[in-house]
Amino acid sequence: MVALALGVWLAPTPAVAAPSLGWSAPAPFDVSRSPSAVSCASESLCVAVDREGDALSTLDPTASPAAWTAAAIDPGQSLNAVSCSPGATCVAVDGRGYAFVSQEPGRSPWSPSSIDSGRALTGVSCPTASLCVAVDESGNLLATGSPGSGSWPVVSNIDPGHRLRAVSCSSPSLCVAVDDAGNVLSSGDPAGGTSAWHHQRVDPEEPTAVSCP
Repeated sequence: MVALALGVWLAPTPAVAAPSLGWSAPAPFDVSRSPSAVSCASESLCVAVDREGDALSTLDPTASPAAWTAAAIDPGQSLNAVSCSPGATCVAVDGRGYAFVSQEPGRSPWSPSSIDSGRALTGVSCPTASLCVAVDESGNLLATGSPGSGSWPVVSNIDPGHRLRAVSCSSPSLCVAVDDAGNVLSSGDPAGGTSAWHHQRVDPEEPTAVSCP
């Protein structure tokens, strides 16, 4: 009886099928404009940006009809990327080196800061409320522990001669970026300077985005 009970206890648990993912029908939310990026801090907050300088937010991304609130945060400029941390702090970056921060998109204003001397920022990732990193068209990475302060004190040229296209951080100890030469750059210490980033060529073409969940 003991052996039988032990055998039952050690038997593998039947695998549970993952819930199926369903996609809704397309719904217009930014009519006559060009959305460029989207970030969802949770199941109840998504923020999108467009190339006309608008930020759009929703507290119910699956609502039908879609209910997105638009705010003109950077009129006439192209917002290229946006990232929202789990604490709901969101950062958007544009083509002239500005970062825009909102502590509560849709309810609080976006505060602008010039962080990159006129260079086009191409990506941003905020894995926590106390770390954001951004990348630009000149191979630079910028990092801050306080995105709301407007100060991005860490600037490292991690990819000289190349245009960084996007960056994604799953945590403060893992960030990955891609560039226009088919390289992936990764770091376990993203604010640790140029030597903390490692290159690997993975694509003969030009990657356009990266995500690390």
